[in-house]
Amino acid sequence: MDVVSRAGARRVLAGLQGWVLYLYGDCEMYKLVAARVVAVKRLHPGVEDLVEALKYGLRHAPELRGFDFTVVEGRGEEEKELLVGLELSQLRKIIYVEC
Repeated sequence: MDVVSRAGARRVLAGLQGWVLYLYGDCEMYKLVAARVVAVKRLHPGVEDLVEALKYGLRHAPELRGFDFTVVEGRGEEEKELLVGLELSQLRKIIYVEC
């Protein structure tokens, strides 16, 4: 999993290719991604909302057999710890944007 700052995300996001699951919060940087994006708004900070957003994104994109990248905007070590364990799943390469 790559952890990038908001400034670093501008460069990284523009170069993504393939399918992207993007869980966005206050930064709303999903607009910078030129790849095909399934964008899901996170309603609240925290692990519980992150899990709900992941479930929603995966459930409402059944035509996809997996994503090439998953980008998560968030704050907090608990979120990062959860995502590290999920990187080998269908979420594939995870990029965490610290907002």
